[in-house]
Amino acid sequence: MIPQDLNLKPVEVVNSKSGPPTLKIGDTWVHDPEDPIEKAEQWIQGLRYVPHSLIVLWGMGLGYEIRALLKRMQPIDKLLIIEPREDVFQLFKEHNQDLSKYRLYRVKDWVEFKNAFMVIGDWKYITVASIPSYLELYPREHEEFIELMNRELNNLQSDVNTTNFFCKRWQENLFKNLKHVGNSGRLSRSIGKYLGPAIIVSAGPSLENNIHLLEKAKGKALIIATQTTNRVFESMDIKPDLIFSFDGGYDNYYEHFQDVVLDVPLVYDLTLYWKVLPEWKGKHSLMLVHPANRWVEDKLECRLGGFMAGPSISNTMLDIAIQLGANPIIFIGQDLAYSGGRFHASGTHRNEIWDSGIPIERSLVEIDGQDGSRVISDKSMIAYLHWFEEIYRLSYKDKGTKLINSTEGGADIKCMENMSFQEAIDKYCRSEPDIQELVDSITEKPKWNTEGLYSYLKECREKLRMLEPSLQRAIHLSTELIVEVSKRNTNYGSMKHVLKELSEIDERVDKFRFYLDPLHYVIRPGLDSLERCVDTKKREAVLTAKETYRRYKTMMDAMEFVNPLMEEF
Repeated sequence: MIPQDLNLKPVEVVNSKSGPPTLKIGDTWVHDPEDPIEKAEQWIQGLRYVPHSLIVLWGMGLGYEIRALLKRMQPIDKLLIIEPREDVFQLFKEHNQDLSKYRLYRVKDWVEFKNAFMVIGDWKYITVASIPSYLELYPREHEEFIELMNRELNNLQSDVNTTNFFCKRWQENLFKNLKHVGNSGRLSRSIGKYLGPAIIVSAGPSLENNIHLLEKAKGKALIIATQTTNRVFESMDIKPDLIFSFDGGYDNYYEHFQDVVLDVPLVYDLTLYWKVLPEWKGKHSLMLVHPANRWVEDKLECRLGGFMAGPSISNTMLDIAIQLGANPIIFIGQDLAYSGGRFHASGTHRNEIWDSGIPIERSLVEIDGQDGSRVISDKSMIAYLHWFEEIYRLSYKDKGTKLINSTEGGADIKCMENMSFQEAIDKYCRSEPDIQELVDSITEKPKWNTEGLYSYLKECREKLRMLEPSLQRAIHLSTELIVEVSKRNTNYGSMKHVLKELSEIDERVDKFRFYLDPLHYVIRPGLDSLERCVDTKKREAVLTAKETYRRYKTMMDAMEFVNPLMEEF
């Protein structure tokens, strides 16, 4: 992240005109040379601050802005600071030894930020700020960081929102699917290895108008399809090269997989409903979509890549196609609207009710159509549309990847060129790239370290059992704490022994953090749902007590749910 030429610029601590020391890197004053304290106070006044949040601050310096920020922060707030230079970090520590009581976290680059955010991040409450001088010192790095953070937050927010709803189902899917990893290929090994067009096939109502043309593109473009098209392709002679799915619900399995016989490679995420893999006729290959499962990479000793978890499978497939190297990327069946008053193309669902009209529970909106008319969509599909437009603008526009909308119906997607499917085939599907070689690479089984993965899960099971008595004790103590701080006349002195023992349990639990990763899906929702309150001493004490109880009760409940699943390893 840090440019080499900036690393060479000298760091100098000098006295400001008002007395306190200030900092200079090369010719740039990190803090005001006149009065760094006053300028820091002025800076904080213009900062948008959300109480009870994670604050991400770009820049550290000697800490004047941080001190001004701490005056506004509440005790429960956390501050994550990006400071690329190690020498500046050491100067900060020398000048701010009294700040050790605050919850400050320093990282030096994007990788460290991402790892830290996975542990302490808050997806609902986040404040982002930058010390002005750092915008001058690191203009390109700052812009890149903000873009990556927005992309990651979008990724994580999508993950968290769905996790909160499906947490137990996804947790069960994860453990049951891990048993099939040894027989899977690895999608990420083919990143950047494909040169040619790709066709993304979705199940929108307009798909039935031009899907028959796929035969003309077979062998001339990589054809990848969503799982919602399974039943359509089962009845056709033409087959896609790959099918993608990461939907963890039973409904997805029942509608699109149960009793389907397709000898086509399936690319899946570990959250896929657990019955799919043992019943699927074709080969399968593992991809990593959900950031919560990065720990699996470490245990398998194999990089799985990082594909964006968009709000729909088609969103994620765009990211995958681009990462593979496809250009252009042609979409069919991507209506994002109720074309002809239909939800999906005919024959895509096992239950014909889903093939027919608009579900009554949808919040309908009218938007611009591909042909210049107005079409009916809903808020969910609008989110998919905006994802295409925003992510393309932020991440892919400058790379020259061309997107073609050949759906021939539905919504107008601003980042895509509208073109009939026949025209797109005639213009872009002329050569014959070695698609089979790409598919073979994606489905080839690597040397997974499944033994290391299974050993880690067995160790987790043993270690978490050792932790159970401490969690039970913490639940009991935090219950006492809630009762005591809720009293009209709280005797804070009488709680010292409770707080001391809870602090000791905190330290013990922290040593077991390494073994909590596999429980992520059932732990995170409980921690995300902690309440927020106004800022008074009494309310803050009640909040702290409830937070403590919720944290340990969530861990205990998660372990009780996961223990039977881990017994299988």
